[in-house]
Amino acid sequence: LHALEDESGDVRDNAAGALGNISRRVTVKEAIEALVPGLIAALKRGDAESLPGVCTALAWVTRQTKDADLLRPGVEPLNVVLAQPAAPGQTRAAQAAVAIGSAVGDQRLTELGLSRLLKVLADDGADEQTRVSAAWAFEEAALHFVRDPTPLRPTIALLCEVLRDKTARIRVNAVGSLGTVLARLGDEAALNQGAPSLLATLKDEDAKVRHGAVFALGWVAQNVEDKALLSPAIAALTGALKDDDAKVRAEAAKALEEIGTPEAKAALAAPRRARE
Repeated sequence: LHALEDESGDVRDNAAGALGNISRRVTVKEAIEALVPGLIAALKRGDAESLPGVCTALAWVTRQTKDADLLRPGVEPLNVVLAQPAAPGQTRAAQAAVAIGSAVGDQRLTELGLSRLLKVLADDGADEQTRVSAAWAFEEAALHFVRDPTPLRPTIALLCEVLRDKTARIRVNAVGSLGTVLARLGDEAALNQGAPSLLATLKDEDAKVRHGAVFALGWVAQNVEDKALLSPAIAALTGALKDDDAKVRAEAAKALEEIGTPEAKAALAAPRRARE
């Protein structure tokens, strides 16, 4: 934490990165209680070199505590950072906003963080790596940092649009993000809205996108209690069992196994009978 105030930008940057790694693993209450105020103080300083790493560390350490009073002082400085869209570290600041907003029950901050990530992801004028990073950060936030999945519901429509992006790497990441959102929500309304677009990507020209889609469907199947809601996916997954790519075929089989309904089991058995 002291190194975050070093006169060297490289030292501050490296210190922030080290804190990010530590924050993923720290579980001792006393360490958390020392780390959070130090990270929030660094956030308030707004140092460009250390800001991304500080925000990453803050997001991850937030997962390790339920002490809303400890985290609440981070709300205002995150609002300040996110009010400056051109400032560095916006993707990481948005991720931290999701984490802290969710932890302290500030839905407005949670939604602000999610919308900022989606805005970058959907901006086809931004450079590709920035958009890929935003997609990865969004999926990580949806999976690890959102405690109540309700704020994820408004993100489904935009993620469905991004699945049609011209860049395959963006589509791959968007598939993962959409699958995570549907898995977290897991209800009929979410599946009715998002599953058709997810299933359509099983016909994508890029094998990595198709593989991401069947993997996402398997993840959704693991987390949806009412497997009958996944019946529309069975025909598409059955078709994916004949995909040219071996990885796609393998993941499609796993997804059908996760669904596990009589219809899904029959779809899995059909190719086996044909080989016999």
